[in-house]
Amino acid sequence: MNRIRCRAPRLIALMTAVFPISGACTDGHAVAEPPDAQAPNDDATDEGDADATAGSDDDTKNGDDEDDTSDPGDPTTDDAVDLLLVLDNSGSMGTKAARLALEMPTLLTELAESGMSVRLGITTTDVLHPLCQNTAPENGTLRLSSCLVRGDDFVFDPTGEALDVFHVGCADFCTSADVSTTPTTTESDQVAKARDWIEIHSDGSTNLAGVDTFEDLVEPVRCVVPQGINGCGFESPLEAVHLAVQRAADPSHTMFEFRRSFARFVALIVTDEYDCSHDPAARDIFTDETSPFWHPEAGLQARSSICWRAQAQCEGTGNPYDRCEPVNHDIDAHPGVADGEAVLWPLSRYRPDFDAERSMLFGIVGVPQGYANSEVELAYFAGDETEEVYWGIAPACTVPDGGVGGGEQAVPPLRMRALAEELSEQRTLYSICAEDYRSTMTNIAAQILRRFAAH
Repeated sequence: MNRIRCRAPRLIALMTAVFPISGACTDGHAVAEPPDAQAPNDDATDEGDADATAGSDDDTKNGDDEDDTSDPGDPTTDDAVDLLLVLDNSGSMGTKAARLALEMPTLLTELAESGMSVRLGITTTDVLHPLCQNTAPENGTLRLSSCLVRGDDFVFDPTGEALDVFHVGCADFCTSADVSTTPTTTESDQVAKARDWIEIHSDGSTNLAGVDTFEDLVEPVRCVVPQGINGCGFESPLEAVHLAVQRAADPSHTMFEFRRSFARFVALIVTDEYDCSHDPAARDIFTDETSPFWHPEAGLQARSSICWRAQAQCEGTGNPYDRCEPVNHDIDAHPGVADGEAVLWPLSRYRPDFDAERSMLFGIVGVPQGYANSEVELAYFAGDETEEVYWGIAPACTVPDGGVGGGEQAVPPLRMRALAEELSEQRTLYSICAEDYRSTMTNIAAQILRRFAAH
């Protein structure tokens, strides 16, 4: 989430305080006149994702060496989970991603120590977008490398005065530049290869080179989680999940069989914005300032409020609104249209990615602290003049001042909330504005185990 998204040849952005929430910008990348947009697909090229080629021929060897390639035990549906982490890598995420990285080992360890076989795959919210031509979107492809070798990812430089979060977002807690996986086989691929995901077993063994205990797991996990701050500011987490699921089912892709046929599937989305997964055929809503989705005061700068106005229908005065619901809008901003006319991909596109009996969707997102355990409700308030221009809605939470990231804000996750509520009777959205995520990770692990672990 970045303060300004611009249509000018060289973008301009405003970043204030310590990584505050920002309204909208293409994250400091030059915005060329976008080419003819097309829906991302399995054949799309993921620029800049050299890490996704870990399973090259050079990394293969004979699959007969069971010590290197076999999982301990024989996991079943009840004790295996494939966890997809979709992390926002836009300009406001430096300290938030650092807080996540510090506590991600907690989630993995608690699941594995309880007897589950865990796979962790990491991708970003960056999906092909007409105003983010230079962000090298992951488009749902997994990344697995130490943040120490990706220093440029942690620099946000829209104006020539670079915001560099390399230390707070990576180097302050990561010391391992070399994080790699040992070759393993999958259900149908008996040729051992280095995979782009982490595997953790109940005895502490993993597919990470040199990592055979839960204690050894902490450092490399903390190093691979951070994804930087130079990604697209029009976050598309639901589309990223969708593309990841597609690629995991594609025999020609390096991600093939990330999702095991017998395992449960859990997606964890971490973002400070709402979902803006759009149909490329509707690119004009971002490039044409006369679009009805643009705020009248936005001028020539495309802002996140486009995404809110394209997905939300709210009733009431705004202090707070009586209700806000995700609703399809067509190119002329008419609400309630059929899925095929919607400018943002409809939620029906994403429901098949989650089997209600075998899947869960979690979010560390813009909800108030205490929302997950029903202590606090999520209310939708109209924003002040600036907030309405940038986001179309008031932020739903703020990080308390006094700590790292104090004053950061996050807006409510309307579409993600609707989908998460369809998949679980319990609340599965946690506040990204928490000062640390230890209790969040412990609670997510407990929910997964209650839902899926063998009894």
